[in-house]
Amino acid sequence: MENKYYTPTIRELLSFIVNEGYCYGKTLKEEDNPCLVIVDNLVEFYLVNDYTEGKYIINPDNYLLKYLDEEDIKNLGFSIEWIEYNEKSFVLDNILLQLRSDNHVEIFDNDIKSKFESVMFRGVIKNKSELKRILEQVSVI
Repeated sequence: MENKYYTPTIRELLSFIVNEGYCYGKTLKEEDNPCLVIVDNLVEFYLVNDYTEGKYIINPDNYLLKYLDEEDIKNLGFSIEWIEYNEKSFVLDNILLQLRSDNHVEIFDNDIKSKFESVMFRGVIKNKSELKRILEQVSVI
């Protein structure tokens, strides 16, 4: 993944904040010179959002979320199994998780011999919060 961060949709942003308790926000230190700050309290929240007509407007363009990476997966208890050209594989008990450079993720149950039958999830997961939700849905965590 070339970019480590992306501009989220409002739904992605709010879900991430609720699940992780923080996000990254862009503030202007100097005119047109954005600075990345961790938004984990109301003061930072107010500094990052737009203030219009007496209220704060949540503008997703003012935020960045970190793409899912090896560190996020390891923080959920997985250990690295192997690394190939554009794919990393991780294991946790009997679960195999494969992450490609395009954030395409496949999750398998290693106890089932047929790889086709063992697929628990196949799709794009953009961040740690989304991965946690998927792992909960397939009863891994």
